Amino acid sequence: MTVWTLALETVATAGSVALLQGTEVVAEQQLPADSRSARTLATAINQLWQGAGKPPIHLVAVASGPGSFTGLRVGITTAKTLAFAWGARLIGVNTLTAIAFQAKTEDLALHVVLDAQRKELFLATLQRVTPQAQWERQGTDIIVTATDWLQSLTANPVSSVAVSGPALNKLRESLPAGTSVVDPQHWHPQAATIGLLALQAFAANQPDELWTLAPHYMRVSYAEEKKPAAKAIDA
Repeated sequence: MTVWTLALETVATAGSVALLQGTEVVAEQQLPADSRSARTLATAINQLWQGAGKPPIHLVAVASGPGSFTGLRVGITTAKTLAFAWGARLIGVNTLTAIAFQAKTEDLALHVVLDAQRKELFLATLQRVTPQAQWERQGTDIIVTATDWLQSLTANPVSSVAVSGPALNKLRESLPAGTSVVDPQHWHPQAATIGLLALQAFAANQPDELWTLAPHYMRVSYAEEKKPAAKAIDA
């Protein structure tokens, strides 16, 4: 059976939707920048699905974070709704893993950085033995200040290291001289990549549970952080 996959990426500033037949990307559509609402997402999904002749969807893949609170909520809620309606399997894909998968580089170490707001970054560190090998994560995703990350590149230079990710839009000019930078066209996660990585998990029989898949926020929102302080003032 050829697996049809609908993939959603709503973390980036301009998200995307993709439809895959097996590992072939049948269609991919970018969402309007800064407009990752449920309405625009539903419109894009319907256009792709209708345009492909309404194929049976076996797998719904979605970027599960880290990333924008609003984008993650919209994407995962939509993915769950569609997976339930179609009786499809559901798989969440780590945003930083997807960006690493897209990196076209001969380097053996990779830092992927995503803007976490408040002058902080979501950071994933990956390594591999040869340029042909798969990336392997070195620990879990962490949150660091942009200043600390830049200083770490200067203080602890790693042989054959590259950097990638949307945060470089703001930080590229501040990188230490000689830093290997992945081509900017691969900095942002794409729905097609989310779909391909989800297919790997699907083939390994590693789907997520429909009712328990949750956004990988890594921390509470700024509004939630302010609640204890507000309660203390009210008291």
